[in-house]
Amino acid sequence: MTYLRALILGAGYAGEGHTLALRRAGVDIVGMASRTADSCQATAQRLAIPHASTDWRALLTALKPDIVAVATPGNTHLEMASVALAAGCHVYCDKPLAL
Repeated sequence: MTYLRALILGAGYAGEGHTLALRRAGVDIVGMASRTADSCQATAQRLAIPHASTDWRALLTALKPDIVAVATPGNTHLEMASVALAAGCHVYCDKPLAL
């Protein structure tokens, strides 16, 4: 059986929500990225996400996820979604998509 793999961008409330929802849909959460290392590590550990970093681009390149869930502040959505789409990923993004 083939599983979809997701990278979560954002370690706050929305990032946790994306993680839980995608897992319920059968998606394997392979990584999480956030601006703050301590909160990212703590959230990833609590949610049993194997890779956590402040460098979302490096995780995207290294993990090659099928899905990128963008749960970061609105002013970051356009860049993150655009880079993920260019990498061939499906994108799930909180609103607004861009400011």
